[in-house]
Amino acid sequence: MSNNIQKYLDNDPDNPKYLFHGSPILLDELLPQQSFDSAGNNDNVDKAVFMYPVFYKGVPYALKNGFIYKKEFGEDSWFETYNRTIDYPYAVLNNRDIDMDATGYVYVFEKNNDMIKDENSYQYRCYHSLKPIDIVKVQMKDYISLFEIRYSNQKSL
Repeated sequence: MSNNIQKYLDNDPDNPKYLFHGSPILLDELLPQQSFDSAGNNDNVDKAVFMYPVFYKGVPYALKNGFIYKKEFGEDSWFETYNRTIDYPYAVLNNRDIDMDATGYVYVFEKNNDMIKDENSYQYRCYHSLKPIDIVKVQMKDYISLFEIRYSNQKSL
């Protein structure tokens, strides 16, 4: 596993050398999985491995088990990343408690022609299994600043 991510942070999203996928599970190989979109956007529904050309876009998915819904904070709860842009914040979390000890993994792939860019976003997908060239272990305490956290009944973090 890699500790040096600077070359991944310097990746050009418009002409990427690397693509990134986040998961809370440590795997040797990623298989295409059926996705869904709670907002009903069918462009995000497919059976594929989904990736982004920005390292930080993989982090919310890697740490998603650390975003714990708390009903007492408010009725609505959602987790959203902005896949049409590469802008900060990388995720907006409503009514979530944060597990600062949560860990996850960002998988690194060298971009090739099997990785197809979505027409209207920075998201890529691949329809076959992939073995990463590197895996970066991430911890919530190091990446909490990437997220905007909102509470219905409390002040924002």
